[in-house]
Amino acid sequence: MFFFAVALICNVGKGPQYECKSKSVDVTPMPPYISNDLKGRIPALHHEQGYSVKKICQLLNIKKTLVYETLKHHRTFSVPYDPNAQRRGLCLRCLTTTDLSFIRALLNQQHTVYLDEVQEQLLSR
Repeated sequence: MFFFAVALICNVGKGPQYECKSKSVDVTPMPPYISNDLKGRIPALHHEQGYSVKKICQLLNIKKTLVYETLKHHRTFSVPYDPNAQRRGLCLRCLTTTDLSFIRALLNQQHTVYLDEVQEQLLSR
């Protein structure tokens, strides 16, 4: 856990005086992304080659919790990850090259256009 002690809480009162207080804020970093390929090695190392959890953690430089979690998913779903979990950065509707070409052509014709207008024209074609 990291503590970030730079945040200021300022209350603006009447007149030119400000009341500021320093506050310690708990900032926990996001865990690093672990690929499914790396997770796929964990059950193989454990079941096929007989490595202990501690040795797998040392070899792959990962935490014990990830090893146990991956083994649980492998036992439950037969894959080393939770297939029902929401994927990071999943694009609900990604633009194709045709869509991008259309947007470029639209911006060349109309240099000032609002985003909602671009979306409407993209969806209406």
